[in-house]
Amino acid sequence: MGRIMGSSTQMRSLRNRTLKLRINTTTQKVYLRLTQKEHLLESEKSEWGFKVLKQTVKLYYKLGNYKGMMDAYTRLWFKMNLKLCKIWFHMREYGRMSKILEELHKSCQKEDGRDDQKKGTQLLEVYAIKIQLYTETKNNKKLKELYKKALSIKSAIPHPNMRGIIHKCGGKMHMAEGQWAEAATDFFEAFKNYDEARNQRLIRCLKYVCKLISSLASLHVS
Repeated sequence: MGRIMGSSTQMRSLRNRTLKLRINTTTQKVYLRLTQKEHLLESEKSEWGFKVLKQTVKLYYKLGNYKGMMDAYTRLWFKMNLKLCKIWFHMREYGRMSKILEELHKSCQKEDGRDDQKKGTQLLEVYAIKIQLYTETKNNKKLKELYKKALSIKSAIPHPNMRGIIHKCGGKMHMAEGQWAEAATDFFEAFKNYDEARNQRLIRCLKYVCKLISSLASLHVS
């Protein structure tokens, strides 16, 4: 009788552990489905994305999904190096920044060296940093070329901060060339995107608009 009761207890314990394992596995799979979509919409200043990707790598490993694990690791590598590029940019270490940028750009290209439009969001992230670099170093030729490329990408789901950066730099480029209407349009688009992202950079856009109006007024007086 004691053996039967002991065996029964062991069976219940085994069933409970199996049930918990199934629940945990299901929960992990649901978590992975959700984070695959949500990581695209995170704020560029948030550390949430890094934590999600690190956890995603661990979960894929636990589930035995090694392809998913490597894909998540690649995204983590991309995001970490993107963050490093921004740090070098703010420190004006443009040489170090450029080397990492080229590696990031290569990861968004096909084997023949052409940009992979299927990786539109990642491409735009790289373009946005390069556009800032060319604006800062006054490389207008490359700036204009990349600005047009950035606007032509339709497959991306960019964060409004990213769109704001591209349009703000585009506005400065147009203003320097005396293309006032184009500059005004870009600054307005930058303002809208920064406002959507609740980014204080929108104040700079207003300052550029004031500068633009002042330049137009001076031309009118002349």
